[in-house]
Amino acid sequence: MGPKGRNVVIEQSYGAPKVTKDGVTVAKSIEFKDKVKNIG
Repeated sequence: MGPKGRNVVIEQSYGAPKVTKDGVTVAKSIEFKDKVKNIG
């Protein structure tokens, strides 16, 4: 995240893992076990 962002590997339930430096993609891929926390 930011100009000196680092690569992040995101594990997916389908296909190959995704490598990205995009902070929005990383934030959207975070999931919690608690369904209420996943809402917001």
